[in-house]
Amino acid sequence: MTSPLFEKAVITLANGKTLTVSANNPEGNRYISKVELNGEAIEQNFITYEQLIGGGELRFTLSDKPDKKRGTSAEAAPYSYTKENVVSVPYVDKDLNLFSDRIMVTLATTTRGAEIRYTLDGSEPTRDAPLYERPFEVDKSLQIKAKGFKDGYLPSRTLWIAAVKAELKKPLSVSPAKNGTTYRYYEGNYRTVEDIEKTPLLEQGVMAKPSIANAKREDHFGYVFTGLINVPEDGVYAFRTSSDDGSVLYINDKLVVNNDGSHAVITADGWIALKKGFHSFRIYYFEDYEGEHFSWAWKRPSAKEMEPVPASVLFVE
Repeated sequence: MTSPLFEKAVITLANGKTLTVSANNPEGNRYISKVELNGEAIEQNFITYEQLIGGGELRFTLSDKPDKKRGTSAEAAPYSYTKENVVSVPYVDKDLNLFSDRIMVTLATTTRGAEIRYTLDGSEPTRDAPLYERPFEVDKSLQIKAKGFKDGYLPSRTLWIAAVKAELKKPLSVSPAKNGTTYRYYEGNYRTVEDIEKTPLLEQGVMAKPSIANAKREDHFGYVFTGLINVPEDGVYAFRTSSDDGSVLYINDKLVVNNDGSHAVITADGWIALKKGFHSFRIYYFEDYEGEHFSWAWKRPSAKEMEPVPASVLFVE
């Protein structure tokens, strides 16, 4: 771990949860005094995937002076080398997040002759756990843990992965007749999308689709776009925003894409499971300074790649 260079960042994880990373006065404080994940102190100088994927808040307490006692034990250092033979950590061959109905799970390890033991209840695999012999089917959300064993070798580290079954969000009971997107336009010095609606509303109206082409100035402005999106089929949808500077996308009031912050053109993706029909969307965008850009795209369940969200599927609420 190193000291954050920002006061706050919100990260959308692959399982749909969010992780908020915060730090006190990072410009003036360079050294880590304490690290807490959801209120529990982390004494090591590293954080595991298993810890982070649960989401919540990762809080750094920083100081202008180094703490020469924190993180100095051997246990605090990340494990990176051993002189003994160790079984390679097992792995899966596909993403298990947001599968639609059921999914086949394939486990493997790069260590020849090693066996894999696994559990589906979140418990730690031992040599008495079920032996992996062939791909198995999962039809509900659960935690998979797998560990490799081989005589004469140290056991592998444990693979931990969540298989998450998609719960399709029901559509709204609406029948809109007018295509378009409602927009609200603001101006101000913004560092995050949360700042936009703290400034006076300067203009509002309806446009065909979210666009920043009619902004009144080159820098320091923001938009909020709202409306309904007509989803053509059941399934898991990928959404993407590409922006300079920040943008975020909500579907049915759920944060799906987090591309916030002052930055050059960056692309960010997110996923959500939706039933066919109309769903609400809300996009926040702001331009800080220099270049400006905004576009968004989606990948429908039956599509092979991302494509721009067409104006024909957008409706005014």
